[in-house]
Amino acid sequence: MSDYLEQARTYIDNLPPIGKAAVAGGAGFVIYLHYKWLSSRPRRSPYIQDFEKDLVYLCQFPRSNAVPNLSPFCLKLETWLRIADIKYKNVENFPVTYRSKEGTLPFIELNGVEYPDSGLAIRDLANVLQKQSLEAHLNEEQRSTAVAFEHLVEQSLWPAFLKFREQHVDELVALQPQLFGPLNKLYRLIARSLITSNTETKLFHNGIGKHSDENIIRISEEDLFALSQFLNTRHYLLGFKATKLDAAAFGVLAQIVYLPFDTPQKKYIETKCPNLKEYCDRIKNRYWPDWDEATKKFSMKSDWKRKPHSPGSIYNGSTTKSINGGSIINGGSIKNA
Repeated sequence: MSDYLEQARTYIDNLPPIGKAAVAGGAGFVIYLHYKWLSSRPRRSPYIQDFEKDLVYLCQFPRSNAVPNLSPFCLKLETWLRIADIKYKNVENFPVTYRSKEGTLPFIELNGVEYPDSGLAIRDLANVLQKQSLEAHLNEEQRSTAVAFEHLVEQSLWPAFLKFREQHVDELVALQPQLFGPLNKLYRLIARSLITSNTETKLFHNGIGKHSDENIIRISEEDLFALSQFLNTRHYLLGFKATKLDAAAFGVLAQIVYLPFDTPQKKYIETKCPNLKEYCDRIKNRYWPDWDEATKKFSMKSDWKRKPHSPGSIYNGSTTKSINGGSIINGGSIKNA
């Protein structure tokens, strides 16, 4: 089978551009129909019939071997569940054959009730599971700032980065070998055309895809600079305590920082905003101690254990200072003791 696929790939690579387009279009159409049939079939609701009371079930894309999920929204939701210390269980979805009632991933089920969309699921679960105390320390100005920065990372920075991430199609497909199950090898033959076309359509409707590459890079650099300046030397974006804003920011920034290829955004972080890399490492080390197991073994286990902060110390830039050393974090801002 592998020899046949390699011969097919060689044959396709030798075709003229119009031939490649025809093959990609035909194969993509066949795979799309098959996938659409699988994913749009009427499914039972709730999806988890024999659910455990008060256990959160997280439905998302399969793991990848660079970051736990190539979807920033899936990574955001799972990271928030860990920040909120909510007991949850990942639901196997190999290959991806089901989505929420809205047709999206991720979504959550709790006691037979579905909560679609990462942002809405976080909002609703915080109320249902009484996790409002996670952000009780924030004042109204900080809450408003959090909304603005969440929109910045998800509606501006993410599509700007997506433009350049999807140029590494072969690497991306290789990072997620379980995405389409037995169809994955066939999918890799036409992935370049299929993903490129799909991405361009998304970015065009978003609006950012209408700009030149130079302007898109500039937009993303402005977003990263704003994040970096706002973070400054804080432990998390709003202080010493992680919030849903950190889950959202990490969901996007982790894609930039940890994917194993260069992009303009990754180079900008490395040269101009190193505190964003340190910030990602901090969240990864604290809330993803099982990172290697998730990315190397594709483990969907959720029985992780949070790493505690070092006692008697706070983070300040790239160094850690003692509380007696003169700085503390109070209400999300840094003040002298």
